[in-house]
Amino acid sequence: MGVQRHIDEVQSRPQSGLAVAVPTALGNNPLVRCNNVTMDAVRAFAADLHGILLGAKNVR
Repeated sequence: MGVQRHIDEVQSRPQSGLAVAVPTALGNNPLVRCNNVTMDAVRAFAADLHGILLGAKNVR
């Protein structure tokens, strides 16, 4: 009986899921963008370091 009552409560307020999901999605986009920028910098550094360690003459 307790489970059915909980299911009825959740079904009676479906908008609460959107109230949580929309801000989460909007907040996730800047974090993903920041992570991509950071990883691009790390990859560039790794490429430069790899070139230096191998003795490349043209390192950015």
